[in-house]
Amino acid sequence: MIKAKRAIIIAANILWLGITFYLLVKPDDGQPKRFDFPGSDKVAHVIIFAIMSSLINILIKHFSQLNLKVIYTISILAVTAFGAVMEIVQLQFFTRGCEFYDVVADFGGAALGCMLFPITYHTLRKLNSNFDNRGK
Repeated sequence: MIKAKRAIIIAANILWLGITFYLLVKPDDGQPKRFDFPGSDKVAHVIIFAIMSSLINILIKHFSQLNLKVIYTISILAVTAFGAVMEIVQLQFFTRGCEFYDVVADFGGAALGCMLFPITYHTLRKLNSNFDNRGK
């Protein structure tokens, strides 16, 4: 069962990384979006990167004995660095712009993911415990 949990954690991180990459490089069709409002792009960055940060926190916590302060530092630095690199990739290889405030929103999302991590982790552990005890 532990191997299955590890595989799920790794798969979730890889899947979210792929989804994030796609969302950040897909061409903008220029059409108004259903939920388009001033700053909606930054809100999307915060949400996407908060999820990424939470998933990385779960991954690191599951595979290491590091304390939360170190986990959060690694997560925020890694997620923000990924966001910054993606802004450069968008500018160099895709028909997208490079915006400093997107990286700021990415950092905010990474920090938000860390702030919400204790709640997320506790909820997942409780769900897992309920799932494990279901057959008993």
